[in-house]
Amino acid sequence: MRALLSAENLTVLELDLCGTRLTLQQDHGDDDHICGNIAALLPTLRRLSLPLRNICPDVLKCQPYAASLRLSEVLVNLSLSRESPLTTSAAHSTRCGSTGEGLLELEADIQDQAKALAAQMTSPKIVRILTHTLPKIEMRSLDVLTGKLMDLTDEMAWDDDGKTVEEDSDPEPEIDTDDFSTSSDESP
Repeated sequence: MRALLSAENLTVLELDLCGTRLTLQQDHGDDDHICGNIAALLPTLRRLSLPLRNICPDVLKCQPYAASLRLSEVLVNLSLSRESPLTTSAAHSTRCGSTGEGLLELEADIQDQAKALAAQMTSPKIVRILTHTLPKIEMRSLDVLTGKLMDLTDEMAWDDDGKTVEEDSDPEPEIDTDDFSTSSDESP
């Protein structure tokens, strides 16, 4: 994975690792934390799309010297709800090197870093963070540029504009999502 992420002059990176767990290699130490490697590509990218099982705000942290990025589209999907057709899951991505923080903290930190990244982009068109609601598991898209929260149907692409949702005054309760993964061939 690191070899791919060290390629020069990539303009599009659509990296779907939500159904994969990276494993540590003894000679590389922290091989499962690739967020810094992805961030290093930001100066050459025009489009970035990331559904990752493990992610942290560093994935969107561009060096200050890169003040006018050509990057115009950023999609970060924190929902693992469609990881496998055999799995009914309420899981979301977790922070790299998880410190026990929940989704709300991770989502807020990624949102803050996405805003900072958007400020460095020359012509931002789309900067969105996707999650899903609990317990209904409905896809939601937060447009970082406008602050608009939208519902997305199963047929919609991640960058589609969905139906605008009024934000609840009370956030959804955090649930330990690891307890909700079940396979369809398991007996009750």
